[in-house]
Amino acid sequence: MKLFFSLSLFAFTMILALIAFTFTTIYFPTTMRDLLYGAEQVRRQISYLGLSDRYMVWVDILLQPTQVVLVGIAIVIRFAVGVLTSIVSGGFLLGNHDYSSSHS
Repeated sequence: MKLFFSLSLFAFTMILALIAFTFTTIYFPTTMRDLLYGAEQVRRQISYLGLSDRYMVWVDILLQPTQVVLVGIAIVIRFAVGVLTSIVSGGFLLGNHDYSSSHS
C-alpha cells in the first residue's frame, strides 16, 4: 500500500510540475523566458569547459533549456509536496515520536 501511495504521490507531483510549467509560460512569459535564458547560460558555460565531443553530445541532448527548467520546477514542487505531506502526517522535523510514553 505504501508503494502505491508513493507512486501516486510522485505522479501527482509530476502533473503539478507540468501544470506549473504551463501556467508560468501562459501567465508569466517574461519569467519563463528568463528561466530559459538562465538554463541556456548554464549550457553555454559547460560548453566553455572544452569537453570532448564524446561528452558534449550528451550535454546537447540532456541540457535543453526547457528540460532543465521543467526538472527544476519538478524538484521545487516535489520538495514542497514532501514538506506538506510531512506536516499533514505529523512528522515535521522531529518525526512521529510519542514523547508521552518516554516520560512515564
